[in-house]
Amino acid sequence: MPMLNKAFISNADKQTLIRQLILDMKTPLTTAQVTVNSLEAIQTTSPSLRNRHNDAEPDTAQMLRLLDDSLTHAIDILDFYGEAIGSQ
Repeated sequence: MPMLNKAFISNADKQTLIRQLILDMKTPLTTAQVTVNSLEAIQTTSPSLRNRHNDAEPDTAQMLRLLDDSLTHAIDILDFYGEAIGSQ
């Protein structure tokens, strides 16, 4: 969740609010993008390379959970901003 409170969102000028929203959204969306790219790389890798998969790397199910968590976090941020703006 953003490190902001609803009072900041309610009182911030539009430019500041948009700048902060971009900062808050960048991490979960970047994480989701990297996860999708990693899943794609796994799918396009030859079977012999896939078999050498490092145990320290997350498997597909873990990566899908990370993707879901990242997207859920982004939606929560948008909901937080929406609630703060709607309560004005």
